[in-house]
Amino acid sequence: MAANFFEIMERLDRRWIYLTVFVALSIPFFIPIPLRIEVMPECKDLHERIEEIKQQNEKDPDNAKIVLISISWSANVQAECWPQHEAIAEHCLQIGVPFAAFSFISPEGPQFGEYVLDSIKRRWEGIKDEDFNSDDEELREKLAPLKRRYDRMGKNWREIQYGVEYVNWGYKYMDLAALMTMISDLYGIFPEDYKGAPLQDFPMMKQVKGFVDCALIVEITGSGTLLTWVMYVTPQSGSDLAFACTGVMAPEAYPYFKSKQIIGLLSGMDGAAQYEKLVGIKARGRKGMESQNLAHLWVILMVILGNLSFLYKRKKDRDDSKK
Repeated sequence: MAANFFEIMERLDRRWIYLTVFVALSIPFFIPIPLRIEVMPECKDLHERIEEIKQQNEKDPDNAKIVLISISWSANVQAECWPQHEAIAEHCLQIGVPFAAFSFISPEGPQFGEYVLDSIKRRWEGIKDEDFNSDDEELREKLAPLKRRYDRMGKNWREIQYGVEYVNWGYKYMDLAALMTMISDLYGIFPEDYKGAPLQDFPMMKQVKGFVDCALIVEITGSGTLLTWVMYVTPQSGSDLAFACTGVMAPEAYPYFKSKQIIGLLSGMDGAAQYEKLVGIKARGRKGMESQNLAHLWVILMVILGNLSFLYKRKKDRDDSKK
């Protein structure tokens, strides 16, 4: 029976293997697969910093600070950068930390920022108000992080208040001089938001003069933009810097985390999945990791079976040559 199996494996068209890998990748999007997520210190530090900003704003509302998300990613890296962006935005929305988004690298970045918020809204639509006080303990525990938003906003918790909780500055191509100007003079470079409305008129922007009023800048990127922030901007603005990047870029960023030049680091889809766990959601990051892990296991199994088939064939050829 084993011999027949290995003979079938030997003759198997590789396209069937590609099909089974596709099936393995698809399964977690329809059937939940438990996956243990270990949260690394660099992810936890970013989460804790945003929580600290919330506390500082509550203690001193007259000097409230915002979080700035720099969208330096586009469609080619959205599998990793979208879930990072979504998890951070969800966290800010849950606890009431106002955040802005802009791009000086990717022209389509601000539009992707809007797509991310639409994704969050769609996920919230499946939650009923009564679920927050359900008799189901497991459901209440699942919604506990989002309940902070529900308790703060009541029946309007699903509405993301543009200009109060979030604002999109838009995109402008800038050289280093323009970026440095934004440290203290944001409106000289961005007088309007991405829709053309006066930026300074929005409630959350009243106290914001530039990067100096951003407690934290989060650079989400698929390109090499880290040094621009580390060498030039944040030393002058005094803002903390966090870095969210594709997996292949993470190794070059770790020295900056170790030296405390960046206070947090999310690496690829795994970093997004870790942050989703801290925020209490299951979105693209955790679903993607489940899919990826199952596909990896299946490929490993195929490699093992392929090698066993090869060894069986070699043994069979030796036996046949002795006859």
